[in-house]
Amino acid sequence: MADLGYTEVRPPSKLVAPGTILAIKSENPLLVEIVCTQTDAIGGAITVLESDTQNSTDAKALTGEFAINAKYLDKVNANVVATYIDGINVSLQNVKIQEIPHASVMRKISRYGTQDCKDAVAWLQEHKYHLSMISSSMQADYTYTILYKSGVDATAQAILTPQVAAGLGIKAENTGNSKIEGKNLFWGIRENVDLIAMAMLPASLVAAAPAPSAAKPAPPPPDPTPASAPPPPGSGGAERRPDKTSLPSGDSAEFIVLRKPYFE
Repeated sequence: MADLGYTEVRPPSKLVAPGTILAIKSENPLLVEIVCTQTDAIGGAITVLESDTQNSTDAKALTGEFAINAKYLDKVNANVVATYIDGINVSLQNVKIQEIPHASVMRKISRYGTQDCKDAVAWLQEHKYHLSMISSSMQADYTYTILYKSGVDATAQAILTPQVAAGLGIKAENTGNSKIEGKNLFWGIRENVDLIAMAMLPASLVAAAPAPSAAKPAPPPPDPTPASAPPPPGSGGAERRPDKTSLPSGDSAEFIVLRKPYFE
C-alpha cells in the first residue's frame, strides 16, 4: 500500500472518506485526529471519482490475501495469540479507489461547510495545528482468516474469534469460527495540505476578479486640464509605483498565503 502512495489506516474505518479534514499530530508514524467529516466539511457538493478493480491498476494491486505482521498482532491479547493462534491473514475484495478532483474542492468549506467545521478549522489554524484534507481513499470489503493452532476446536474458535476482532479494532458484520467479514471500510488514504487552503477560499475573492470573457470598459475621457510631465528617471523626482491591489473587504490575506504554494 505504501508503494502506491497510500498511508495504511489502522484499524480500517468508515470515517476517512475523501474530503475529511484531519489534524496531523505526528508524521512518522502518521497519527491523525478527525476535525470535520466529509459531510461537515463540504456537504454533498462534491464530485467523488471512483475506480474499481477493472479500471484501476492501484485497485488491482491491493486485491488479494495478505498476512498481518507481528506488530499489528500485538493489539490482540498476547496470551490468546501465543496460546491459540499461528497467524492472521486478511483478504480484500471489491477494492475501489475514491478520489476528489482539486477543482471540485475549491471554496466548498466556505460555501457548504457547517459553521462548527469552519470554527474548528479557524481555531486550529490560529493555534498553528497542521491540518490536511484526504484527497483519495482506498475502500474494500474484507475477510480476516484466523489460523488457529492444531487442537483448537470449533467451540473454542467461536469464543476466541470475537475477541480477536475486538483486539484488531474491527466491528465485524459477520464472524464465523475462524473468519471475520465486513464491507466498505477504508484501508488507506492520501492526504493533501493544499486542499484545505483551496476549500477555505472565500467566494468573494474569486467573485472580485473579472471574468475572462467580460468586455473591457471604455477608456475614460481625456482630462482637459493639462498634467505636468513626470520627471525623467534620475532627475531627482519620485518615480510613481503602481498601487498594491487590496483584498476585498472582509477577506483575510491568510488564505492567499496558504493558497500560494499550490498555484506557483
